Amino acid sequence: MLGPATILLDDTRGLEHVKFIFPTAHVMKVTGAKAFMNSWQDCFSFNYETREEDEQGFRVSASLIDDIIAREEREHWIPPNRVVIGGISQGSSTALYTALTSTRPLAGVFILAGYIPLRGKIKQLISRPPPLPPIFWGHGRLDDRLEIDFSLDTARTLASDLGVPFTKHVGRFSPNIMPMSTDGETRGSTEDSLTLIDEDRGVAVLKQPSVHFVTYEQLGHWMNEVELLDLGAWFCALLPKDFE
Repeated sequence: MLGPATILLDDTRGLEHVKFIFPTAHVMKVTGAKAFMNSWQDCFSFNYETREEDEQGFRVSASLIDDIIAREEREHWIPPNRVVIGGISQGSSTALYTALTSTRPLAGVFILAGYIPLRGKIKQLISRPPPLPPIFWGHGRLDDRLEIDFSLDTARTLASDLGVPFTKHVGRFSPNIMPMSTDGETRGSTEDSLTLIDEDRGVAVLKQPSVHFVTYEQLGHWMNEVELLDLGAWFCALLPKDFE
């Protein structure tokens, strides 16, 4: 589902050295839809707040993603700490589950219009000690599938459960003004955030384990150019071309 983002992300300045992989969910019967479709796990219903979740399906999907990470390290010498995983909607939940249960030290996780998997078990899911990777969570204020207040509350809970800072921003954010503190809201700069990514303080903030929740005014349950530009800026901070 992130395929439409490839052109924009490939053209983002500072990401020419980054390889993008877009795995596709397998076809399976989805209970809530009463149909066969591409899905990372079964959706017993589409009431995200109260539904039972397919824990076994999460485990299977996470194993597939983990295998891709292992293959990239084995065949292309890309270490896990240079790997960012993420997705949109169900894909982002799968990515977060993978990051929480993996023993590999990933560079970051991004969540677009997403939700927390098995949110009552977050602490039990974590399979390795801190530090956990930084998390970029983008969400549209017009999302009618996952209401923003629900996602905001769960994102705050996630940060609390992980023991990391939570910050809230209005896209586009500029990395050199993002706060280190817990619950303030930063309004995006009109400047091009990609020109600000080299600011030492901004890079330091973005690389720390934390949940960055970024809201988008005219966005529903999908992604748009503004959000992808913010995501590209975040990638630039986490995956610089020159690294030790």
